Amino acid sequence: MTLQFPAPPLWLIVSRAGFSRRSLRPISAFAWHDRGVRGGLRLLSLATTLVLLTGASCTSSDGGKPQLTVNGKKIAIASPTWSVADALSASGTVLRSGMFTSVVTGRPLEPNGNAASLTVDGDAVLPTARIHRDTQIKAVNGADTVEPVENRLAYGEPPPLPPAVTSLWHPGRGPVEQQTVGKLSGEVVSRTAIGPAIPPQPEEGKVVALSFDDGPDPKWTPSILAILKDEGVPATFCVVGSSAKRHTDLVQSETVLGHTLCNHTMDHAHMTKRAHDDMVAQMVDCTAVVTSAGVPAPTLFRAPYGELSPDVTQTAQAQGMEVFGWNIDPADYRKPASSTIVARVLAQLKPGGIVLMHDGGGDRSSTVAALRPLIRALKAQGWSFSTPTRQSTVSPPP
Repeated sequence: MTLQFPAPPLWLIVSRAGFSRRSLRPISAFAWHDRGVRGGLRLLSLATTLVLLTGASCTSSDGGKPQLTVNGKKIAIASPTWSVADALSASGTVLRSGMFTSVVTGRPLEPNGNAASLTVDGDAVLPTARIHRDTQIKAVNGADTVEPVENRLAYGEPPPLPPAVTSLWHPGRGPVEQQTVGKLSGEVVSRTAIGPAIPPQPEEGKVVALSFDDGPDPKWTPSILAILKDEGVPATFCVVGSSAKRHTDLVQSETVLGHTLCNHTMDHAHMTKRAHDDMVAQMVDCTAVVTSAGVPAPTLFRAPYGELSPDVTQTAQAQGMEVFGWNIDPADYRKPASSTIVARVLAQLKPGGIVLMHDGGGDRSSTVAALRPLIRALKAQGWSFSTPTRQSTVSPPP
């Protein structure tokens, strides 16, 4: 930085060079000659001293640019028009307001209103303020605070369903709990059970679920969707990822019309014959195709051919999916007459039954032809229709 101080008086300069005030009086050329070289050396010493001392008044002691400090870190001033914001940027300092943090994990949530502070030499300033040499800037982030908590009544974790369901179940309900939770994050700080859990129960009423595998297919799926819409019946569509990828519009239609989607693997694979990593990929890739269509990830998984193993079941559950089977099979994939399909379903009816049919994977004209007569026959006998996800609805605690 540039050091500035008053120039010393001339008598002080020359006295340090070996001259007295008296010796500075004018002298003649003859006197100069008589004093010889010794006098010339003295003048040379005087000139050198003047140069050194006057030079010190206009240069930095370290030869560098003027400096300031930001939170104790020295920063060279790159421009005479620098502002505080420029200095902060040069020092890598980023100011932020205080945040609410979650009560359990400590993750940042939202601003809490505590502003950051910025001072220059102890005085509060704005980032646009100009700076000068030797300035000391102090930048302090707004203080973080833990979010407030509140008490609420909620249900705890429900008892698990069977590993693989082949009929409709009421999922039961977890115990009623008094919970202390983060008001913003919902993270649970503590919980106390104040009411019993209700275990899952199989459906015992005249309720049946229709399900369709191996689609979507642009030839058959639209006809099935149209009939279901006309009859006001919900269904479950177990989609194959490779087909869903080609017909995302049908995946979207199934969801928009209120039906439930089920993961049926990416390539209709024999899962029990696959290595574990391949099995995982079949499920993950199918879910990715579904979500890329802009609809929620499936919460149900149906194994092609009904082939299950503990590894298949656990892998599906690890991905947040319940294993979904069936217990009414009219074998529509063998293309029987539509009347045969209807008769087979009616013969196998049971409370909570899940009917297996197909909307893809081949000629499904018999299935399409059988669907409306089947629905009307079931309605005539007093049966209603549901899906596994509709059975899962639980009212909030009182």
